[in-house]
Amino acid sequence: MTNARRNNIHISFIGVNCKKCVTINIAVKCPEGIVLGADSLTTITDDSNSILSSIPYVSKLFSLGDSPVRNKAFPVGVMINGLNSVGGIRVEDIIEEFEEMYSSKHSSDQFSVANMARELAKYVQRYTNRRKIDLELVLAGFSTTKKSNPKKQKNGYKYGEIYSYFWEDSRTPRLRPVSNKDTEFLTYYGGQPTAIDRFRYGIDEWVIHKMLERKDDLYEDVRDYIYNQLNKKDINVPEILEVKAPTNMSEYNIFQLFSSCEPKKTIGETIKDIKEKMDDRFETMEGLFSLQTAVNYCIFLLSCAYAHSAFTFVVPVVGSEMRVATITRTEGFKFRRIWQIEAPSPPFSMK
Repeated sequence: MTNARRNNIHISFIGVNCKKCVTINIAVKCPEGIVLGADSLTTITDDSNSILSSIPYVSKLFSLGDSPVRNKAFPVGVMINGLNSVGGIRVEDIIEEFEEMYSSKHSSDQFSVANMARELAKYVQRYTNRRKIDLELVLAGFSTTKKSNPKKQKNGYKYGEIYSYFWEDSRTPRLRPVSNKDTEFLTYYGGQPTAIDRFRYGIDEWVIHKMLERKDDLYEDVRDYIYNQLNKKDINVPEILEVKAPTNMSEYNIFQLFSSCEPKKTIGETIKDIKEKMDDRFETMEGLFSLQTAVNYCIFLLSCAYAHSAFTFVVPVVGSEMRVATITRTEGFKFRRIWQIEAPSPPFSMK
């Protein structure tokens, strides 16, 4: 167990429900490895979701292979966003319990990241008592197989895997395979996406939602404009004629002005397609990143979310110290940026 894990402060809240912890988690997968990054600010809310306070230096990024025993050091890391505690028990402590249990049954020379993610989700589920919770686990790492089975190794994941299990409006977790294709290099982020969306796509989901809400009003304005122009040319349009806005987005897709999107079955899928098919989105090149470049990119994206909370008229929900770690097949999980517990001089330390 690392010093950082041992030095974490236990936080308990009496009479306060520690609910949604809006945060930022980032995972960047490149050929040399996977980079994970998270902030460390936790917001405390009451039952009506009003923010009562915030606490800095709360861990949201952990190793799942801290064991000093060689064949128990798994090249896997996990991040959380959402609730920091389930049933009064910190998610961090649940993850630590799981790590000890999993390492007693499995060896790091042969294990599956997908299986570990599934087992961790099941382990956390035991503490929810089937209640609806708001929580996401992002797990990333490298599966390994024994050298005595080279055929299986060829079918393994050379460049790592990333999985997300999330509880949202449901009592059971749902799997989101972020990157389970070997050469699928990408960036994934959870928590507070607004500033990062604007950097990558030039638009964020809140703006798209507003456009969806206002598109019918826009249609009516254009329709009235056409009617007025016809009337000016003495072309009378009967008052009983009222052409309503199409309900099918394929007939009235204002987003095609800037995106090659297509209507999907759900609003969520439609919004995702709008962003992913933006005509002028920034094309990042994770497939060519070195590990250091991926670290730099991860820190930059974290900084975008920090800036949104720090410099605009919003309630700060991202902040405190950054934690950044790398995972490679050869070196495993390594923290690259982590805070150190200090004893400041009164009233606070000054640097």
